[in-house]
Amino acid sequence: DTASPARRADAARAAPGFVRAALGAGLAPYGAEHHACVAGLLGDGDDGVRAAAAERLHEFARLAGPDVSLLLKPTAALLRDSSAAVAAATLPMLPATLSALSAGKSDARRDGELSDIAHALVALEGGPSNLAWRMQAGVA
Repeated sequence: DTASPARRADAARAAPGFVRAALGAGLAPYGAEHHACVAGLLGDGDDGVRAAAAERLHEFARLAGPDVSLLLKPTAALLRDSSAAVAAATLPMLPATLSALSAGKSDARRDGELSDIAHALVALEGGPSNLAWRMQAGVA
């Protein structure tokens, strides 16, 4: 990427609005065009960009509609991120993200799909950050 991390972080913060506008205009479904951009922001090499995208994860999950399952692995990856700031940015809106990820699914399907995220949450307890307990308290 030639854009600075600060510009990419700004793009991550603004991305839900762009995706919402494109979906509203009927340009393309989420998975067809938008997920590659969102996944790039969620997996960016800079932890500030990943944290900025993680703060908007719940919005991406709501916008993804039937393609929401594409966000399962990135959500677990954010919770397992080597940067405590990224995991911490994911947690405040995690209930809204999980709600979008599990909407309209049977209990068995939901439990199966969310198991990787559940394991990532459990792993926060033993993670490298001494702030892990604070992050978990934010979800409680």
